[in-house]
Amino acid sequence: MNTDTIYKRLDTLAESLQGDLKYDTITRTIYSTDASAYKEMPLAVIWPEGKEDLKKNKARRGLPHQAPNPGS
Repeated sequence: MNTDTIYKRLDTLAESLQGDLKYDTITRTIYSTDASAYKEMPLAVIWPEGKEDLKKNKARRGLPHQAPNPGS
């Protein structure tokens, strides 16, 4: 999947959410690290407003998601 397709899908998802979705470099950099030395740049960061936002994100096939947790 090319980058343009990914960001089009993210834009479509962002429009359907009540919460926020961002994929700017600063936000992605902030959320790319945890308390360890490990660093993984996310495609985007979502702040869901509720269960419906979580269901919408999960329903989007091809857009993997990972809830933040210690060591993630």
